[in-house]
Amino acid sequence: MEIDEKGDVARVLARNVVSIKYEDLPAEAVEAAKKDILDTLATTLAGSTGDGIKVVQELVSDWGGKRESTIIVYGDKVPSLNAALVNATMAHAWDYDDYHGLAGVHAGVSVIPASLAIAERRGKVTGKEFITAIALGIDLMCRLGISIGLIPERLWLALSILLVRAGLHLRIPCFLFTLEACRLSLPMIKN
Repeated sequence: MEIDEKGDVARVLARNVVSIKYEDLPAEAVEAAKKDILDTLATTLAGSTGDGIKVVQELVSDWGGKRESTIIVYGDKVPSLNAALVNATMAHAWDYDDYHGLAGVHAGVSVIPASLAIAERRGKVTGKEFITAIALGIDLMCRLGISIGLIPERLWLALSILLVRAGLHLRIPCFLFTLEACRLSLPMIKN
């Protein structure tokens, strides 16, 4: 995929997301991604017993829709977005999931359930492709979170107040951009 960069940071990020392969990742990044996957699966299993989780799972299952991705522990097949929602909710239920203090994000619990749902929906995603998507997604989410911290304090406070009053959180754009990056980094499979 050709991307014309011309000083556009988003284009540089997009180029990296679609062009980086497993073999390009440092061994430390691969190891960290594997550990974060295991950690997130463990917190998801533990979180499946959390307050309100069964209610969320039943609600989402009752919504129905295309059977694309699995709700972990319960086994229900639901649309991938809904599976990611329930799985991420379980992963964060006890707040034992990963946290990057400087970035202010729970990257694994955001990236991994969504990437699992996307990979299951697409099918035929290899372990290396999945690990690459996770490593890129977590790295990108943390970097975006850190960059938000570089906003001058007065501007940060003003933006935060405006967004909270609107019912939003300043880190939501980081999360959405990261999820799109994970989606793009996983291969498209033609059925």
